[in-house]
Amino acid sequence: MSMSEKREHCEVERAKESEEVCKGCPHGDECRKVWSATHRGPFTPTGLTLGSALVFLLPIATAITTGAVARTLTKGANHTTMVQALAAGGGLVFGAFIAWLLMPVIKKRYYER
Repeated sequence: MSMSEKREHCEVERAKESEEVCKGCPHGDECRKVWSATHRGPFTPTGLTLGSALVFLLPIATAITTGAVARTLTKGANHTTMVQALAAGGGLVFGAFIAWLLMPVIKKRYYER
């Protein structure tokens, strides 16, 4: 066996070993192979944070706000709880719609190529 054949054989063996180790390795997050992997998401960390906050917190905030406004406006009336629940549901849907409209703005500003 020549020197080049030995070198190729060793490289193939190392590649096989690293694939086997990575499958069940508990230190996979420290591996160079993992850290050198290609980027898999469209957002920068800031964009991901803002997008997540927008999508999760805005609908909750609008639901709470519309529920509180409905309670204030219907104070002393019959079926106050039902009106408040319907207003909160509408606020939730409204907040989700606003978040859906604003996500392209965040994507445009914080898109990572």
